[in-house]
Parts: sequence; structure tokens; C-alpha cells
Amino acid sequence: MNDHLAYFKELVEPQFPSSYILAWTEFLEGDFGDLKRLEFSSSSKIGAIDFWSSDWLAIDVVDLELGGRS
Repeated sequence: MNDHLAYFKELVEPQFPSSYILAWTEFLEGDFGDLKRLEFSSSSKIGAIDFWSSDWLAIDVVDLELGGRS
């Protein structure tokens, strides 16, 4: 996980627009091991990217501008 996380922090995180608020959190001993999560939000989108110690990755994004429309 550390290699993937270092790569993300160095190369991907700086690409977020400055209008986004970023917050890192950490949770130990979850379903897939330890979790490091980047939560992001802007006026139009919110979401999280989960980095699990078991090498699982989860990405959730919600587009607030859609307002539930499909």
C-alpha cells in the first residue's frame, strides 16, 4: 500500500483543482485491513478514494449537479 499511496500523493493528488477540499483519514483493522482514505469535495462533486493495506482500492464519486437525475 505504501508504494501506491506514495505514487498517488506525489503524482495524482496535485492534479486536483484548487477548488477541491482534500482531507486524509486513517482507520485501522477494517474489513480489508488498514485503510487510508482521501475524501474530496467541491461545489459540484464529493467522494472518497480508499487505499486498503490488502491492496484493494475503492473510488466513490457523487456528482451533486445531477441532483438524482439519471
